[in-house]
Amino acid sequence: FGSTQIIISTNSSETYLLKFDSNGNPLYATYATGNPSDHSGNTPSSVTTDPSGNVYVGGSFLDSITFGTYTFRQEYYIQWTGGMYLVKYNGTTGGVMWARGFGGSTGEGVDKVMIDPSGNPVIVGSMDDDTLHLDTITLTNNSYFALFMIKFDGSTGNVMSALLPSGNC
Repeated sequence: FGSTQIIISTNSSETYLLKFDSNGNPLYATYATGNPSDHSGNTPSSVTTDPSGNVYVGGSFLDSITFGTYTFRQEYYIQWTGGMYLVKYNGTTGGVMWARGFGGSTGEGVDKVMIDPSGNPVIVGSMDDDTLHLDTITLTNNSYFALFMIKFDGSTGNVMSALLPSGNC
């Protein structure tokens, strides 16, 4: 990949992010690693960019996942259920600027990452857990399956607000 060699490991679950310029020339490549026993468990589901060109990736993971120096683990590992993550990459270098991971015992996932008019990332996803703890905010699910929306501060990754509509899906 350009001057960067990508080595695919046989004993971990890896997710790659590759960025090209408008002419198709490679700019950078970076990756996240996960638990080797869950080769299919780390799944990016949405990618977007902000007006500055930074890249946001949201998805789900089983057991654990590492982005640069950020490692996230499920509270209670149960096979085929997982936590969720949102990562902000520097649009020029591909370095991790910040990463957030959340997850309980049964499963959460990110379905869509978007950027609001102020440049803050917003995720829409689903949860099976009874509660989801997000910094100082707790979402309580009174149904089997629920949709949520979480807004993060684009500079710090801190949770700014969260919404769990009433009713079940």
